[in-house]
Amino acid sequence: MEMTKLFEREASLMVCLRDERSHVKVEKPEIRPTEKLYQPAINVKNAKMDISQVSTMSNRRVSKELDELKKSSLDNFNVFLTQENLLFWKVIMKGPDGTPYAGYYWLLSVEFSSDFPFQPPNIRFITPIYHCNINDDGRICHEILQSKWTHQTSMRVVFQEILDLIRDPNPDYALSAVIGAQYKSNHLDYEKSIKNLNEKEAKKTISAIMKDYKLTEN
Repeated sequence: MEMTKLFEREASLMVCLRDERSHVKVEKPEIRPTEKLYQPAINVKNAKMDISQVSTMSNRRVSKELDELKKSSLDNFNVFLTQENLLFWKVIMKGPDGTPYAGYYWLLSVEFSSDFPFQPPNIRFITPIYHCNINDDGRICHEILQSKWTHQTSMRVVFQEILDLIRDPNPDYALSAVIGAQYKSNHLDYEKSIKNLNEKEAKKTISAIMKDYKLTEN
């Protein structure tokens, strides 16, 4: 059983590496802006969903996920909903305490396809982050978004898994071989690189990132 789990994990992570290496590398990759990122959005806890949108299977499931997130707090994450589109979320992540990311905030995008929940959502870091399992355009390599995804996987679990990955990287399956090697051979230098990019790209207050992306509480 343990060997089977190990094989499944390795297969999932190899998919990340295969997809990553299939793209042409550029010197300074940039995340392509989308107008969805700059549409006004409000905190899901105060959002009033338009029932008329809840017609397809994907919309119904996303509505259920939103209801679950409304009922109880989600550590380190704030979800914002664009009223015109249930299938696109803007999410603020607070860097977890006890890590080099503490004290900073990042924006992530979550986009659900019409095949959700049978296909995982597309989740990316919009704010650049230095992490061996997250590439330059914000793609996350995690088995929960690959082979471990099932139609029963909740977004609460997904967010928790992302937070766990931030706390505990997996350098053996780094999307950047250079960053993975740095993590293994010179951890202090790895943390220094994290802090340098934090200062350059991340925000020190949640209000700053909310202002940049038109996010409000109400």
